[in-house]
Amino acid sequence: MRGVRTLLVVLFFTLGIVSSAHAQTGSIAGRVVDAQGAAVASAEVSASSAAQGTRTTRSNAEGAFTFTGLAAGNYVVLVRAPGFADKTEQATVGSAVANVNATLEVAGIVADVTVVGALSGTAATGKTNVPLRDQPLTVQSVPQYVIQEQAANDVATVLQNVPGVYAFTNYGVYEGYTFRGFLDLFPSQANQLIDGVLQQGNRINTQLSNVDRIEVLKGPSSALYGGGAIGATVNIIRKKPSPQPMYDFSAAAGRWGLGRTTFGAGGKLSDRVNYRLDIGAERKDGFRHNDTNRVQFAPSVAWRLGDANQFNVYYTYNRDHFSGDAGIPLLPDGTFPDVARDLNLRTPFDFAHVTDNNLQFAFARQLNNSWGFRNTFSYRPVNDDYLLAEYIAMDSDRDVYREYLQFTHRRRPVTNLAEVTGTLGGRVQHKLVAGWEVQRFANRTDTAPGGGVIDAAGIDLFNPIETQQAPTVTIARERYTTQTTNALYAQDNLTLTDTLKASIGGRFDMFDWNRYDINPITAVTGATTTRDATAMTGRVGLVYQPTPMVDVYGSFATSFRPLTSAQPDGSSLDPERGRQVEVGQRSHLLNDRVQVDTVFFDIVKNNVAFSRPGGVFRQIGEINSRGIEIDLSTSLASNWRINGGYGFTNARFGEYEVDDQTNLKGNHSIMAPRHIVNVWTSYDWASGFGVNVGVRGQSQLFVDDANTMTLGGYGLLNLGARYRRGAFEYALNINNATNSEYFASVLYDTQLYPGDPTNVLGTVRIRLR
Repeated sequence: MRGVRTLLVVLFFTLGIVSSAHAQTGSIAGRVVDAQGAAVASAEVSASSAAQGTRTTRSNAEGAFTFTGLAAGNYVVLVRAPGFADKTEQATVGSAVANVNATLEVAGIVADVTVVGALSGTAATGKTNVPLRDQPLTVQSVPQYVIQEQAANDVATVLQNVPGVYAFTNYGVYEGYTFRGFLDLFPSQANQLIDGVLQQGNRINTQLSNVDRIEVLKGPSSALYGGGAIGATVNIIRKKPSPQPMYDFSAAAGRWGLGRTTFGAGGKLSDRVNYRLDIGAERKDGFRHNDTNRVQFAPSVAWRLGDANQFNVYYTYNRDHFSGDAGIPLLPDGTFPDVARDLNLRTPFDFAHVTDNNLQFAFARQLNNSWGFRNTFSYRPVNDDYLLAEYIAMDSDRDVYREYLQFTHRRRPVTNLAEVTGTLGGRVQHKLVAGWEVQRFANRTDTAPGGGVIDAAGIDLFNPIETQQAPTVTIARERYTTQTTNALYAQDNLTLTDTLKASIGGRFDMFDWNRYDINPITAVTGATTTRDATAMTGRVGLVYQPTPMVDVYGSFATSFRPLTSAQPDGSSLDPERGRQVEVGQRSHLLNDRVQVDTVFFDIVKNNVAFSRPGGVFRQIGEINSRGIEIDLSTSLASNWRINGGYGFTNARFGEYEVDDQTNLKGNHSIMAPRHIVNVWTSYDWASGFGVNVGVRGQSQLFVDDANTMTLGGYGLLNLGARYRRGAFEYALNINNATNSEYFASVLYDTQLYPGDPTNVLGTVRIRLR
């Protein structure tokens, strides 16, 4: 961690220089809420005067905003948020703080329908617009302005802003995460949502041109969304239609042949119809010669049907082409070879081609002032064609064995969410949501003989001369899998007193799974394998607010994940079960200019299955993870923000019987760093010039269950600068500014992925509103 400490010294030295330039003379502070009093987060707030020009900031998660360092005088405060009419207020700055509270009214169209009170704004992750400070949940959000400042264009990079999260990309194609010590490589092990709808299938490294923000709901989320997430659930929130006309364009270029462009437009098609269109394209050769070509097209429409009904359509098309990357193999003695860190041993015939169509229809009806109904239908056909020499290993001191994996997936998931929302008054106030979710996930996978495993020609590690010829792929198996989930769920957020809030929710899942194979050569259909499971999961918690500045909360939540393996007699295994106890606090300091969140968690996953001779399974396995996370977000001035966090995670095996003689009880879980720290700060001058400084560091991690091999810790320094002039912005990002050598991830205990050296990216943006 020495490198991390050095980077922190550089960061805070920079912050000291920045802060010395800031002289406070007067301030404006306030809060942005909707007509129901719920906080409106990420609203754009500007303060203008004839003498001082315009300053701009955004409201935080509780709707609060602050401008400091303002000269005395009269100011016009303008508040804008998608789905709401613009709001203008007057403020006079003097020696005291000028308070401005803006209540936004719904515009001709509402941007989103996934909220309590179906027509009342955009809700955060959690299926409700109850302010986060009133909920016993840990939800951390990465807003759009941070994504843009960091020039990030994939989910794994964005998640590195969230405390305690280790995110990476393997094969140069698919994203993997570790949340609170639990590794998630496969889509069955964690939830990824798009606008609250569960996404099944591989997580492709796709673009973010249509993404507004990314939220992470920590801990088990089965009571809200089902599935197997135990460490966290990621919710990708897309940009929504708005009545305010806007156009934006960006073009970027960087090292290793990187070229990127985006286009966005939005506004009114009529008095009752708003639209949004986002287009993105990226091409790069990559530091490791794993060239990528990605295209995204995302139109959406919001249509107001009378005064109480709304219909939204969202569509996202992704076409992603990857050449792949298998990493660099370790030598037989377990050491890293003396080769260039950009060495890529893929064959010339490697490819991964993905076409992803995501279509959602959302209807909402406000029945009266208290009750509403909403229904969301999602259809997401995905074609995933894959042939990569993804497994490599040393046959000798210099000869590399390579092995292809081939498959084609044809996934056709259909999901429908029908929900009723309501508000009940009285001595105890209730905000309710109850729903029925049904998902049918149909998949066909075609593979060559041997399950798609194909030998590739070997290659010399130190003199890599390619001899592989174009492989011949003959489909020998068509595998058809269908998974159907029906679930009933309900959640109640209660206001017991002014200082005591509660939340209780539960969900009952019914899971059915079947699979059969067809040999296309012989036309023989194999036997059908079936599995089924039912489970009740829940979440309960309390929030105590002894002062307006402090929220103390605690919760207990459970999860389950069905297993598709079976005992020799065909009987299903019990689902994996998880439970979490979480205790935390949120401190709102300096008139909400500083928020510090601290949370302690204890998670246990049990019913982990171990295979025994004869195909028998024993379900005695257990993994326990305990830790602490600290999240800091500040807006010390309207032009100075700091976001950062620290996560400590201690994830260990309980019972882990490798065989009758070996039990790995007490060993650390793989791919779970004990320490992760991240800080990102932004400062803007009135001249239009701005700077960013960020650090990220993590400690070493184990990459094998026996804990014999580690991946070293590292620290990175990222810098950014920009200049805004009217509608134009010019930005420069320098990532890994100190050119640190590190490994970003590992596969199979033996294949390492070196991280990028110093990377430079220049961007030009044009915004018209």
